[in-house]
Parts: sequence; structure tokens; C-alpha cells
Amino acid sequence: MTISTDNNRMHELRMESPGRYQISIQGFLNADWSDRLGGLRIVTTPSPDGRAVTTLSGEVVDQAVLMGILNALYDLRYPLLSVRYQALGGSIETIDPSNRR
Repeated sequence: MTISTDNNRMHELRMESPGRYQISIQGFLNADWSDRLGGLRIVTTPSPDGRAVTTLSGEVVDQAVLMGILNALYDLRYPLLSVRYQALGGSIETIDPSNRR
């Protein structure tokens, strides 16, 4: 998958590439789930419409671990709002799943 950034530079993301991710879900997820979700930091805040939005953030070793986290959230029935990728040592980039190689 190719990822484009705001400044139009391209970054090649590989299945085995580590990175920092920020995953937002609708609903409240207790921070006690961190150990079961890759050690990601879990913070829940109210959205403007009053619903809870939980953000999980931190380093993920590779895409297999990321998929495990996303599958666990799916199994727990949390609607996924967004997934943002940040290359280690880089700025946050938005993943465009329609731009596949």
C-alpha cells in the first residue's frame, strides 16, 4: 500500500514495517484492555454529539499485529471510526485503502 502525505511525498509501507498507529472507535473501552490490544494507550473522550470516542495509540510491530488489534475490536463490536499511520520518527499520514498496489 502506498501512503500519501500532506506534503505529497510518498512512503512505501510494507507488511513487516513497524509504525505508530492511532485507531479511533465509537464507544467506551476501558484502559484495562491495553495489554490485550498490543499495549496501545487507550483514552476515551466525549465527541461533540455526546457519544464516547475511544482512541488507541502507540507502536505496532507489523501489519499482522495491527490486524489482530482490529479483529479484536471487531469481535468486541466496536464501530471503527479511523486508522491513522505514523512512520517511526515521521508525521501522521492518512491511509487510503483505495490506493493499493
